Amino acid sequence: ATACSSCSDGFAAAEGQLACEACPPNSKRGPATDGLSIDECLCDAGFFRVGRECRACITGGKCEGGTAQPYPLEGFWGEKRCAQLEVASVAVGERLRCEELTSFHECNPSENCKGGPEFECHTGRRGYLCWETERGYSVAGGYFYFQCDTRGQVITAVGIMGVITVWFVINYFVSDKYEAINIALLFVQITALIGSYGLKWHPNLHYVNLILGVLNFDVDFVAPGCMYAGWNSVCSFYL
Repeated sequence: ATACSSCSDGFAAAEGQLACEACPPNSKRGPATDGLSIDECLCDAGFFRVGRECRACITGGKCEGGTAQPYPLEGFWGEKRCAQLEVASVAVGERLRCEELTSFHECNPSENCKGGPEFECHTGRRGYLCWETERGYSVAGGYFYFQCDTRGQVITAVGIMGVITVWFVINYFVSDKYEAINIALLFVQITALIGSYGLKWHPNLHYVNLILGVLNFDVDFVAPGCMYAGWNSVCSFYL
């Protein structure tokens, strides 16, 4: 009679199997396991499970190993729902094509995306690449987010009045008297226009663009979402 012995390393998934199978590359059997299934092979740190494989972590992602799926680092965005579906599909032996699981997207500006196991955006942001403004929040200069409480309403009102005041002072008291002011203002407005493009500006330039936005008389420099909940990009376009 022959007796079965457990695998010291690897696993034996079939009854009566004569030799143990090695765990896939970049994985090893978990502690206190019997070696009866490939599911007991856990990926090393820096790798994640896709079917029977342990693949290298995705650029912009964090892989803790084991059975954990990757999640985005701070400054990167991914679709959490897609990762959850991938885990479910592996559990039932199916393959689910999900492009978002194999790539994380760099956010611009990177400060929008908090990342982490919950695939979070930073405060006030939501949606794809954390570009959208969360309900109950507003934004000044396209970068500084604040909650729509009493303080937020004051910030909105002061910001709008500030843009109107600067426009009034420059056009009625300054530009007609000093030709150099007109030339300087044109330069500032062109610079503000360049700054509005979604390039990877240095974080310190956000403050410069904030000032340039006021001098550019940008009507949606402070989005009045705190005063009118229905405000959107269409409203800004017509204004």
